[in-house]
Amino acid sequence: MAALAPLLGEGTSIGIALVFLAAGIIMIAAALLAFLAPVYRRVSASYWATAAEAQAAD
Repeated sequence: MAALAPLLGEGTSIGIALVFLAAGIIMIAAALLAFLAPVYRRVSASYWATAAEAQAAD
């Protein structure tokens, strides 16, 4: 754990810092996986098409 001291700190709060670090890494991985999902791509394409139509109407 000494190698992680600059990132996580020292003392008794290192445990909660490690939990937050792990949760953050898991959330980033989940977000990246969501971007790869076909459902997200369809919703994103639908959004861009609707935004383009709305801008063309202005």
